[in-house]
Formats: sequence, C-alpha cells, structure tokens
Amino acid sequence: MKTVLVPGSLEELNQKRGSSAKIKRVIVGEPTTELTSVIVDVPWSDAFTFGCGIDAITGSSMSSALEPFLPIPSEIKSSTESYRFVQDESDLIQEIGAAASGSYNIQGVTVSAKSDYLNKIEFSGVTTSLVATYEATYDGYDEADGYYLTHTAKNFIKDPPQFRSMFGDYFVSGVKRVSSFVAVYKCTAQSYEDLNSFKGSIGASAPEVFSAEASASFERKAEEHHVAISVEVVMSGYEGDPPTATTPAETLKALEWFKKHEQGRYFQAKLYHYSMIDPTYPRTIRIDPQVFVDLRILYLTLWEVRVLYANVPSAYQTRYQNMYYNLDIGLPANQNVLATDQQKRDDFQQEATILLNLLKDVFSLMDFYLGVKDLVSTEPKQGQKIEEDATRPSWKYGLKSGSGAIFVDNTEQRYKQDYNGPGWNQHTFVFDDPTKLIVCWEVIANRNDGKNGSWMKVVDQILLTGYAAVHVSSAYDRGTDWSLRVYYVNAEDYPFGDK
Repeated sequence: MKTVLVPGSLEELNQKRGSSAKIKRVIVGEPTTELTSVIVDVPWSDAFTFGCGIDAITGSSMSSALEPFLPIPSEIKSSTESYRFVQDESDLIQEIGAAASGSYNIQGVTVSAKSDYLNKIEFSGVTTSLVATYEATYDGYDEADGYYLTHTAKNFIKDPPQFRSMFGDYFVSGVKRVSSFVAVYKCTAQSYEDLNSFKGSIGASAPEVFSAEASASFERKAEEHHVAISVEVVMSGYEGDPPTATTPAETLKALEWFKKHEQGRYFQAKLYHYSMIDPTYPRTIRIDPQVFVDLRILYLTLWEVRVLYANVPSAYQTRYQNMYYNLDIGLPANQNVLATDQQKRDDFQQEATILLNLLKDVFSLMDFYLGVKDLVSTEPKQGQKIEEDATRPSWKYGLKSGSGAIFVDNTEQRYKQDYNGPGWNQHTFVFDDPTKLIVCWEVIANRNDGKNGSWMKVVDQILLTGYAAVHVSSAYDRGTDWSLRVYYVNAEDYPFGDK
C-alpha cells in the first residue's frame, strides 16, 4: 500500500511529545512513504556539495549521480529585520521550529548557522529574551539551468533499489546565500513585578531595537523598571574581524559594521528528488511515514533540552551532564540508524523526555525561589515590635507550598507560659540548619485574645536563609502562648542565589 506523509502542525507535534504511549496501528501490506519532489530551506551542511546525493532515511550525504555543475548566482539582494520575544516554553518551541527545521531525517538535529543563536536564549520568571534579526538575502536559490545524470547513474536509475543505495533519494540542486545578524537581548529584572511592568511599558509588539531611537527608548524603559540588559550577537556571512557587542549601543555599532562587511554565505539548500530528472523514478520508500513524525518530535525534544540545559545553574549542569552528553553527542552520532532502529529511537526519546522533564523541574524550582525572593521585602524590620491583637491570629511571610517538583516541609516550635508573677514571660525561637532554605515563616498567637503580648524578628533576614530567630514576649503580668512555624526546602536544590 502507499501512504502519503502529511506533516502535522507544530502544535500537534507538541501534543504528541507529551505522551509516552505508542500508538499501535495495523497496516495491511508494507508501509511506504511518498517523498516530496522538492525540499527547500534545508540548513546548509559542511558535508553538502552541489549535486551530492542525500538519503532521506539516514540523512547521510552520498556520491553524486550528476554531471558537475555550478549554480548561476542570483544578483538581486534584499534585507529584512524581525523582532520577537521568547518568554516561555511555547515561544521557545516556535523559535526552534523555525530555526532548526528538517524534513524526513535530513538535518533538524545538527547545529547550523541558522540555529546557532538558540542556546543564547534565556527566560524565567524574571528574565525574557528579545531576539532581533537582520538578514541580507539573495533572492531565490542559486541553481543550474539543467541537471544531467552521469553515464554510470543512467545505467542504474532503472534499478531503483541499487540506484538509491549508491546515490540516495535527493541531490543538492541549489543554495540560498544569506548574511545573518542575530542579537539576543537578555532582559533580567529584580522581581516578577518589575519584569511585568517593563513588559507592559513596551506593549504587545517587540520593539524594533535596530533603530537608534527605538533602542534608546528600550534602554530607558528598562532602566525605569530596574531591568538589566545584556546582548549576545551571532553573525554569519561576513569578512573581517567584527567588533564586540554586549550592550544595545554596541550592538547598533556592530550591526552598522556588519552591513558594510556582510557577504552572503551558503545558508540553505534546495534538494531535488531524482524524479525531477527522470519522472519514472519512484518517489516511494519502504518506511512508515510515522517514523518521520517520531523523528521530528525527537529532534524538537533534543533542541528544547539543549536550550534549557544551557540556562540552568552549573550545579544542575554537573548533575545532569552525563545524560545531556549522551543525547547531545549520542543522538546526532546515531542519526543514520534512527529511522530503521525503532528500539534505539524509542530509547533516545525516553531519555530525552526524562531529561527534559528534569530540566523543567529546575525551572519550576527557580520560579518558586524567585517568588519567595520577591517577598523578602515584606518581612518586618529587625527589632520591629509587633503587638498581638484579637483581630489577627498569625503573621505569615513567604510561600509555604508549591506544585510539581516543589516539596516544602515544616517544623513548629511553641512557647506557652501561664501567669507566674509580675513581669514578662519571654522566649526566643531559633531555627538553624544550613542545609535548609526557609521559604516561609509564620508567627502564631495561639491565645488570640488581644492579650498575648508581642513579637519581633531579631535577625536581618529569614527568607532564603537557613536561620530564623524570633523573640516573643507576654504582656506585663500576663501569661502567653506563641508558636513559630518554619517552612523549608533542601538548600542544595535551590542554587539560584545569582538569579
């Protein structure tokens, strides 16, 4: 039977990524995929040469079946600019889909000039990335007037299995030349509130920061909302030594330099199926189309792992290093067998999904940490005396619970003293454990009658430390009943002090 591959939308792929269950399908006859005649926008590989063969199943470059040719270069060039925010996982998936695309098992997993900037992207509860791109593109593809098989290739094309084993399914028919300048503006705020107000001041559309006026406005709004901006620039297709650019102002100067020195380089390839030369040559291959969908999902997962891994603290990079290298190095090394080895494909998908979920957990922990950090300023000042009254039974600071990977434990100390003569009954609660990180603390007036006395914090900061000290006192000539409840997490799981 013949089955035509209809690629799913990115959203559909993402839905499938979330399920570990395999869909069992009953197929009558041998499953086949009908390949498309032309593939465009394939990231250029160092292994590519004009006319070289490409195997759609393995992704490998193969011998050329064509007489040598040189494409006719396009002389028409145009430039474009684009700006977009990457603020969450959904934005990241869209960015990966555009920058690390691939068809069948061709590309989609290797780092190219088009995808090199992805690892520069950062986002969290207090960080967002603005991706600004300038591209100078020669219109269309540089292609030849015609393509002709060699004498040897002509002898074998009537034997498709043999021809395919020698020359693959496609050949590189043309190239698009592009000069690319990508600047990733990392915007880091001091708090959730600051980042949200900064976003609100900018509006829904990403600012066109490659103009002097827009760049100055962007910096001014960032300063007003306590947002620090750093920039990383990735250039492709130029001559000379580019200037360093780490600030918006330097980035504008670097872009000006780039426009004077840009020289289009091979950026994307066009692939022709051999049926474009000989229409009798079949476009069907003996492989289930679902395999290519599975591979696309696997490669999207790998790319997301790459970006998230680059953004977690070094302690977590060390913790997951072996798992990461097994994917980042092992998966591309095995690309040529993944389409035909379901067990290996499934194993890599399982490993990639496990590591992706672990990295997502790290981001959940980071967001929780930053949420607590935002509340440090709500703590009373050291030595500030707080009187109990009947309208308020407790005082709570911080976040005492979270979801997913966040596990919060707590402990409670109580001091109860009945009236025992004139004077004050006093006590200092102390929690001291450097292996813990306090995420919430609560002072509780157990009598709640307006006559329990007062309390004060006797240390500068409790939240996000491993030490709490709270002094309680009865009213004069009264009994008292106080509790201190401390909520904490394991400090080693929260190495986010510099975030």
